[in-house]
This record gives sequence, structure tokens and C-alpha cells, in this order.
Amino acid sequence: MPRDFTKYNFNGQILGKGRLVLAVIKEFVKQNQPTLTELFKAFPVEVQGRKGLFCTEQEFNEKLKTSDDVKKRFFTKDDEILDIEGTKVLV
Repeated sequence: MPRDFTKYNFNGQILGKGRLVLAVIKEFVKQNQPTLTELFKAFPVEVQGRKGLFCTEQEFNEKLKTSDDVKKRFFTKDDEILDIEGTKVLV
């Protein structure tokens, strides 16, 4: 299956799929300041796909132990990590 390089316009930025998801979730968090429960309710597991859209830092560290591709599936830079109720969340 060929790779999809489609670009999307979100808030004046042209983004690929991964960066689009990050931007949408960051904007949702900024506007709504949800709890973790509210975040999972807004983006239920059924719409997240097989790997999921986000996880806590603790879940990410556990996934690192068993998977080689986790690092490229989540945004790990400081300005990309969300802080929700004092919990670090990676998209």
C-alpha cells in the first residue's frame, strides 16, 4: 500500500496526518482544559485506531519495553507533550 502524503489545512497550518492529530488534540485541550477522563470520552478508543491516539507517559514507557516502533508513533518533544491534571500525555 502506498504511503499517504496528503496535507491538511488546520488553523492556517498545512500539516500531515500525524501533525494534524497532534494539533487537533492540543487545540481541544487548550479550549476545553479536560480531565483525562474527559479527554478519553472526547476521543474514545473506538476512533483511535489500533495503536491509539495518545497515552500517558507511564504507558509510553511500558510500550517502549515491548515495541520497536513506539518512538516514531508518538510525539515526545517537550512542546508536544500535553499536561493534563499533572499527567504527561503523549499524542
